[in-house]
Amino acid sequence: SKAAVWRILGSFTKSDGQIPADDVAGFVGQTVPGFVVPREQVIDLTSRLKPDGHLDWDAPPGRWTLLRIGHTAGRAVNKPAPEGGSGLECDKFSKAAVEAHWAGMMGKIAAQSGTLTGKTLVGATIDSWEVGFPNWTANFPEEFRRRRGYDLNPYLPILSNRVVESPEITERFLWDYRRTVADLFAENYYGQMTALAHRQGMQLSAECYGNGPFDPLDCDSVVDIPMGEFWTDGAPALTCKFAASAAHTQGRKFVATESFTSGSKWSENPFSLKAVGDRMYCLGVNRFAFHTFAMQPWLDQAPGMTVGQFGSHIQRNNTWWNQAKPWFDYLARCQFLLQEGQFVADVCALGNEDYLTGLVDLPQPELPPGYDHDLCGRNLFLSAMEVENGLLKLPSGMRYRFLILPDARTLSLPVVKKVRDLVAAGGTVIGPKPQFSPTLENYPACQTEIRQIADEVWGSCDGKAVTEHPYGKGRVIWGETWPEILGREKLPPDFAVQKTSKRTHVNSIHRKSEKADWYFVASEEKEALKTVCAFRVTGKQPEFWYPDTGKIEKAGEYWIENGQTFVPMHFDPCGSVFVVFREKVEGNGRKVEIKSVAESKPLMELTGPWQVSFDAKWFYPDNGTGAKVRFEQLSDWSKRPEDAVKYFSGTAVYEKEFEVPASVSNGALYLDLGQVEVIAEVKLNGKNLGVLWKPPFKVEVSETVKPGKNRLVVKVTNLWPNRLIGDEHLPADCDYNANGSLKGWPQWLTNHQPRTSGRRTFTTWQYYEANDSLLPSGLLGPVRLVPATATAISGKPRDRATSL
Repeated sequence: SKAAVWRILGSFTKSDGQIPADDVAGFVGQTVPGFVVPREQVIDLTSRLKPDGHLDWDAPPGRWTLLRIGHTAGRAVNKPAPEGGSGLECDKFSKAAVEAHWAGMMGKIAAQSGTLTGKTLVGATIDSWEVGFPNWTANFPEEFRRRRGYDLNPYLPILSNRVVESPEITERFLWDYRRTVADLFAENYYGQMTALAHRQGMQLSAECYGNGPFDPLDCDSVVDIPMGEFWTDGAPALTCKFAASAAHTQGRKFVATESFTSGSKWSENPFSLKAVGDRMYCLGVNRFAFHTFAMQPWLDQAPGMTVGQFGSHIQRNNTWWNQAKPWFDYLARCQFLLQEGQFVADVCALGNEDYLTGLVDLPQPELPPGYDHDLCGRNLFLSAMEVENGLLKLPSGMRYRFLILPDARTLSLPVVKKVRDLVAAGGTVIGPKPQFSPTLENYPACQTEIRQIADEVWGSCDGKAVTEHPYGKGRVIWGETWPEILGREKLPPDFAVQKTSKRTHVNSIHRKSEKADWYFVASEEKEALKTVCAFRVTGKQPEFWYPDTGKIEKAGEYWIENGQTFVPMHFDPCGSVFVVFREKVEGNGRKVEIKSVAESKPLMELTGPWQVSFDAKWFYPDNGTGAKVRFEQLSDWSKRPEDAVKYFSGTAVYEKEFEVPASVSNGALYLDLGQVEVIAEVKLNGKNLGVLWKPPFKVEVSETVKPGKNRLVVKVTNLWPNRLIGDEHLPADCDYNANGSLKGWPQWLTNHQPRTSGRRTFTTWQYYEANDSLLPSGLLGPVRLVPATATAISGKPRDRATSL
């Protein structure tokens, strides 16, 4: 019956609203006798059923099919869950069942936390939906009648894969049925969970998506902190857009994500995660919930505990953990600014009323680059959207120029009425002329009323020809492309980037307050990029706020024309910056010709031998050489002949003394480390110059370098895979399953015995085999002193009190 209950057929295409027979072939089993049932031949015999289970009924002449319909637990089990933490799912359509679930877990935790509940214990989180399609609750008939206005009992045979009356009537009932299920899911599960959290002074965050019977937009809208999810390859990014849209339209400050979920195999580092994280910021995310920070029960085992094949292992046993603070500072600065002000978008897209599967692959508006949008759930649209000064507005403060309707010819009567009212009040709506109602509620009168309203608002538009029809103070548009619409509106992009190659991937997001506008702009190019960006802001001085350093500087070159401010910009590999407009200026700035800047010639290169000291704990076997190795020239550890170096994972210290001529030490200088795999911490002449976690691995040394002898110390950290691969060449002392999971705790671990295999790493998942490829590691250089260029970052650290 699942196919019959959940399948949504195509749009009604005939003028009478009937579904063509070939659309339902294979669905209703038309050739099977008894599968199409006249409505009047469905008889409710519930009152004739005796307590002992016997049916007391004198059947009229003819052939009858008796259906005994009840409900039972679906036996879905919560997942993923560890042994001892799994059990049956509760009834998500029942507030009482959800409250019992809360009381059995979060209620106990809150009680034990005492006065810390609401202060230290501030929230609960619900993971993505992964437990199937519940479809009933004990009082479902009553809820259905209250919401849809008619009795569902005569249509229950439809849930046994039959057709009642006709394919059209059956589909209309199924639409009402699915809508009721989705409404109960949003109100009695996510809505009730939120209410229960509030009783404890807590907030609820939730990932409202998955393969289940609900509307993600409506569910996102009832929780305090809507959440999305993204993996290191960026999928599934649309969950983030749904969560961000719910936050924007509902006036929520935070948009959280389950972040960097993946099978990274300890191969990720802050820079490799940066570009995808920046892309999610541009979708509206402003709070990362890392996947995963695994609790480590041991102080002497590393990498240690994991969540199996999942997660990017953002936890204290990662090799680069102690060098990660600059990356976390970067994330904190980005999220601080992205949590301030209000999102700016031109378009609001109404969610599809038929989209009730919990998945988030709903088609998005195909807007040209530089124009952004929000998605709006049906319930919020019906209850709260209004028009003010020609703009569509929501109580959250969001304003939009255009409302986009789903690309379908079916809309419910409440939605069509709302569209009519918005257009009459001065709104601009883009979408096809509706012709059919999807519901059985008040049918066929609803069908007639929809066509009357459509003729009134859309006029003679048939949805095929290019049409703009005025109605009241507003208008509806259909049949034009977005470039045509925006060109006629004379609305330039909110953000645009000059194409410097066939692929220039630069993302952005715009937020604003009463005082300022600010754009987060992030390049996905792995090479440095010099280009011109345009912003739909005029009359204000552009400023660069650098989230990696906290420095601020005013743009020296910019010009204003045709409603946009054009700013020449330089991006490092996968670079990012906030462009802030807050100070009023007169005039149109200074237009300049953008020319490529030649790479500065190095003033000197640090060649010759380096003394490299490896962390002795992970440097083995030492072959009698100890943990110090002389490098005659810089080279990749994984290419070295010594196994101790080749398979090393951790931190090694490079030391070198070098002479600097007096002529070189004059002026602004940078130390450029060249290629680093993967993080470096620099100390020159005893002064710590900080951690370099992304290219270019360059740091200013103007006030640190001196004529004559200088001493350079560079701590370089690589990743875990090389040591894990190296250990696979040694005898096994753990037993793993074929999928990589640990079969059981090894005896040497549980008995606290020394390991005899020679291995030193231990982890709860086998990520590598002996013949896997090693990762490039170490300081690869070349290491050079270079003069400052026009692209060097300058300015002062941002004062926390600086106001937007």
